[in-house]
Amino acid sequence: MSEKTNEKYELALSEDARVLDRYLMQYQYAIQAKKILENRMRRISSDFAYRSPSFDGMPKASGPSDWNTAIIYRLSEIQDRIRQQVEKASKSLADIMNIIDFLDVNSLERKVIESKYIDMNGWVELGRVNHASRSTSIRYWKKGLYQLLEYKRVQEILKEYEGRREV
Repeated sequence: MSEKTNEKYELALSEDARVLDRYLMQYQYAIQAKKILENRMRRISSDFAYRSPSFDGMPKASGPSDWNTAIIYRLSEIQDRIRQQVEKASKSLADIMNIIDFLDVNSLERKVIESKYIDMNGWVELGRVNHASRSTSIRYWKKGLYQLLEYKRVQEILKEYEGRREV
């Protein structure tokens, strides 16, 4: 690798590389949103699991079944959103894997990209898994992004993606 080419991987990402990074992060964002919904559902279920109605003899505008029904309805809505998020995550995973497939199967660039975007490893874990330092991992990540950007199909996918984001 020439010195000039090597410098490219030391600089900040180009705008195209940042768009590709955002595109590849879709799976991670979808999984994070799913986990947030699951935690919300657990918390709400837990908050109301031990709540018992008060029978103090005083008339109330609504009985215990009203709040039970409302909570059950809300939990059902959250479950629907979780299912939708799982579908979104599955589609995102398939989409990003189609792009990653452009990289050589045995390349360190691909291993780093997969580790970052599919396995959702941070830089320290990513370096440990790939037996490389943090700075080396970042260089291979950037190199992988720029290699992907060389493919016309990847550029077309990113153009479509950016068009959807602007709407």
